Amino acid sequence: MAPFTPFFTEVLYQNMRRVCNGSEESIHYCSFPEAEGKTENKIERSVQRMITVIDLARNIRDRQKKPIKDPLREMIVVHPDADFLNDIATKLKQYVLDELNVKTIVPCNDVLKYADLRAEPNYSVLGRRLGRDMGAVAKGVKAMSQSDILAFEEAGEAVVAMHSLKMTDIKVFRDFKRPLGMDACDIDAAGDGDVLVILDLRSDDSLRESCVAREIVSGVQKLRKRASLEPKDAVNVYLESPDKAVIQQVLKSQEKYIGDALGSRVIFLMAAIDDELQVISEGNFRSIYKVTFRVILTKC
Repeated sequence: MAPFTPFFTEVLYQNMRRVCNGSEESIHYCSFPEAEGKTENKIERSVQRMITVIDLARNIRDRQKKPIKDPLREMIVVHPDADFLNDIATKLKQYVLDELNVKTIVPCNDVLKYADLRAEPNYSVLGRRLGRDMGAVAKGVKAMSQSDILAFEEAGEAVVAMHSLKMTDIKVFRDFKRPLGMDACDIDAAGDGDVLVILDLRSDDSLRESCVAREIVSGVQKLRKRASLEPKDAVNVYLESPDKAVIQQVLKSQEKYIGDALGSRVIFLMAAIDDELQVISEGNFRSIYKVTFRVILTKC
């Protein structure tokens, strides 16, 4: 479209110019129009929330050396605001699942279930304003209990050492509280002081099979691209692998996903490929779980 669009828009403009007095000779002499109407702040806020959650989850993956191609079972999003949770777990759920390669999102508005709250004075804001009272206020803020902090967040203000403090005066931290029976390698979290994102890092056979299936699909797509095939070009897909049992189990358990993604069934080769088949493209691949396989594309 890029080479064609400027000429097409110019033709449209020249036709409209016949009934518009005082118009420029060409659309390319015109300035971009100013935006009209109000911006949709709610949509922008929802998208920004999604970006924040995705960034925090990626930080966890990086820290735990869990590549994005490795699927995870569950992500828990902890926030007291139901509207925030609805944005992530309902409206924008599929975007988040696809971007982070997690199977499910669990919203949680019970902040204390997964975190210990801690309050710290915002010294940069309060220092000059309070002067000699800063010490007493700082001591009072640090002594705030869990219930005090929750009440402060709900009301938007609190009185400490006879001073009225607003949301900008106190920093609230949510320190992750690991569930009983789970080790650091099983679960991890990241937060920005507002939302807490938790990833279940445990793996199982179904997740590993899902990962290998995605890598098979990716391998087929790479070979199609290498052979300059169009989406409408049908091919037969064959697999060879020394990890026979693993690949056969993947093809069985992930049959629907692979079929939907490729539009064709994948056939596991028990012997050498028939010489009569016309090979279009082939290549070797290795899964992050060290499963090796060879993909062969032939004409239908």
